Amino acid sequence: MMKSDLRIIMVLILTVLIAVSLTACGSGSGSESGNSETSLLPQLSVVGNKIVDDKGNPKVLRGVTIIDPFFMKEVHYNGPREEDFKVLAHDWNAQIIRVPVHPELWEISSNYLEDYLDPVVEWGNKYGMYIFIGYHAHGNPITEEVEYPDWRNYPPWQGNPYNPDKALAISVLTDIAQRYKEKSWVIYGIFNEPSYITWDEWRPVAEELVDVIHSINPTALIVVPGVDWGYDLSSVLDNPVNRSNVVYEIHPYPLKDDSWKNVVRTVSEKYPVFIGEWGFPEEYGGLLYGTRDDYGEPLVNIAKELNIGWTAWIWHHEWTPSILTSIETYDVTDFGALVKDSL
Repeated sequence: MMKSDLRIIMVLILTVLIAVSLTACGSGSGSESGNSETSLLPQLSVVGNKIVDDKGNPKVLRGVTIIDPFFMKEVHYNGPREEDFKVLAHDWNAQIIRVPVHPELWEISSNYLEDYLDPVVEWGNKYGMYIFIGYHAHGNPITEEVEYPDWRNYPPWQGNPYNPDKALAISVLTDIAQRYKEKSWVIYGIFNEPSYITWDEWRPVAEELVDVIHSINPTALIVVPGVDWGYDLSSVLDNPVNRSNVVYEIHPYPLKDDSWKNVVRTVSEKYPVFIGEWGFPEEYGGLLYGTRDDYGEPLVNIAKELNIGWTAWIWHHEWTPSILTSIETYDVTDFGALVKDSL
């Protein structure tokens, strides 16, 4: 064997050993999920009244909300399914997927993140969609007053699906932030719908929950909802959340009046606003509220006019207001047709 051949063989062996070593360093186990993974989706932040990417370009994200991934897997069709995310990205042009994590389903599962949320987060990255993880608590986190829906005791629910307990919220947000702190495409929602509470009471709690996430991930984009089940942002200008990278979220369902439109116009001049839930028709007391003409299209138009992002509730055929008539064929309701056309 020539000396030159021996040198070539030694270089090849050294190259293989380095590659194996680097692979081993990146494949360790632990509580964090794939922190070495890269993404084409840049970290988002707040500048003035806009959400911007890492180059300062404004980002207006629009998409849908899926059902709780625990419920999706344990009750419906053994989901979540990657095909759903492929369809949402390629056929619907969704840019963001909102994922509700119910306090009660979190408590039922001993391994919620790995079993239910990890796949959703990874598919978001794979298909180029931001994942908005929303902690789906309702009520007053100080007094723990909360509504109790009629279905609260039907399996898998155990009586308090929206548990507003603040200590539980802190624990859940800590675990979620710790696991996904390196995921640039993850956005955090601290509490779905504060209710039975004033804005002045809610704002310090909101800041406390924002701090939980920012203590782990200082650059995280965090969504803070209004009071009155996410509907009321009217006190934001006089008493804003005194934290960075905060987006204000509103849930303007048709059962409410139209006063939200003027509020959003005013607030969005100074702070970024996001419509976290919307949909029609909304049922209450046996009556249906909202149509495409008097609610859906005007909402889409005002969001377009003000460059406000949104996630429509809900991309399913049984949870309501339903975007789909079939989760298997992805056929749409009238509401769903408007969502898909708008995306």
